[in-house]
Amino acid sequence: LVIPGQDESPPPCRLSVGDQTRPWREGQVSLFDTSLLHDAVNDSNQYRYILMFRVWHPDLTSNERKGLQFLFDCLEEPGLVSDQPMEILDAEARVAAQRASLDSLLPLEKEHNLTPTKEERRSRGGFASFVDKKGKSKKKRK
Repeated sequence: LVIPGQDESPPPCRLSVGDQTRPWREGQVSLFDTSLLHDAVNDSNQYRYILMFRVWHPDLTSNERKGLQFLFDCLEEPGLVSDQPMEILDAEARVAAQRASLDSLLPLEKEHNLTPTKEERRSRGGFASFVDKKGKSKKKRK
């Protein structure tokens, strides 16, 4: 992963969430609440490469997650809301196949026991660091 301009001031690559702005840093994790107004900026003349994945907000209920997942699935597979029964079945099969291929990735959060606390999310304006279930910050190992 490459973030240009690490030593420049101000850094050309930055992320704003709410009223806070932070620089992108190579080797560091940035976790933020996308339900807040946010913006990623690359003012350099180079490409910025990041690894991005999404996680559920911990305050969502199971039913809310299911409802949102259905909406996300419909964006990827519009056939889920077709008036043609065969198109719905085909779309459901594609979603099921995709979900099966991703199932092997889901244990990562439990395996590493990582979860941001509510206090961390609130105090950092949507940003959060990872903490374990005992409340101890996870340190980056070199």
